[in-house]
Amino acid sequence: MINRILYFLAIFQLCLTSAEAVEPLKMPSRYAPQRVEVIVESLPIEGSQKWSLSERSIQSKIEQTLMRFSLEPSSSEPFDKGYLYANVNLVGPSYTVRLEYKRRFWIDEQKENVTASVWQIGCLGIDPDYNNQTIYKALTEYVEQFSTEYIKQNRRKQ
Repeated sequence: MINRILYFLAIFQLCLTSAEAVEPLKMPSRYAPQRVEVIVESLPIEGSQKWSLSERSIQSKIEQTLMRFSLEPSSSEPFDKGYLYANVNLVGPSYTVRLEYKRRFWIDEQKENVTASVWQIGCLGIDPDYNNQTIYKALTEYVEQFSTEYIKQNRRKQ
């Protein structure tokens, strides 16, 4: 049991001490804004009340961070282009945060499609104070990392 607690505390420490803050990558004005579909998984009712979190607050935090990178959050983009998926699980004072960018791929031979995660990041931890800023900080950091990579890969000239 002690080993498990030490393991979770070590992971928690890793989650809080990120390598370095990611500076927003400014898109030059000659590049068109990019749209990114955002989907937030439903939160467990019990955990979300203790943590004072909601799907809408998580979605807002993600959208605010995307907009700092000149990425436009959208709910009308077709899923064929991909979407940013956020999942937060809460059990007592422990939590997991996962952010993934998923794309749909078509399999020609079978005429079917599959959805695959093409970028992902996450952490788990324990916060006995149920401080929702711990989760918001992790989400913001992960959306910043995603945005930087997304812009590098998807620049479009106007």
